[in-house]
Amino acid sequence: MSSEDGNEILGSFYFKPDGVNEVELNIKYKPGFLDALQLICEKDSQQYQKVPLMKNTSLIFQYTDGNSKKLIRYKIDLEKNTIQIKDGEKDAGNRHFSCFLIGDGKRISYMVNKPNTKDKTASINKPHSLDGHEEL
Repeated sequence: MSSEDGNEILGSFYFKPDGVNEVELNIKYKPGFLDALQLICEKDSQQYQKVPLMKNTSLIFQYTDGNSKKLIRYKIDLEKNTIQIKDGEKDAGNRHFSCFLIGDGKRISYMVNKPNTKDKTASINKPHSLDGHEEL
C-alpha cells in the first residue's frame, strides 16, 4: 500500500474511541487477545479507529492529569519494531501503551501492563537423602 504522498504504509495503529468523541483514545479500555482476533478478521474492526503507520510515524496524544492537559508523543518505527516515548511523562506513556493495538500485515500486537506485585518464588529446601544419611 502507498499513500498519496508516496510514503509506504507499513501498518496500522488501532484504538477504541472514547464514547463521546471518535478521535479520542479510550484510556479506560485495555484491549487483549480477543480484540486482536477481531482485528485480524476485519469484519469486526468497525468499532476501532485505524491510523495508518508509515516509516517513523509520530503520534501525539493529549491527556488530562488533574486540571492540566499534557502531551505524549510516540515515535513508532515498524521497520525496527520499536515504539519510543519522545515527549511527555514516561510513566503516563507506558501506562497508555496498553490502550492501543498495532497491526503489521496479518499480525496484531497489543501491550499489557504487568501488575505491581512482586514475583514470589517458592524456596526449595535441600532434599533429604534417600539412603538414610544426611550431609551436614
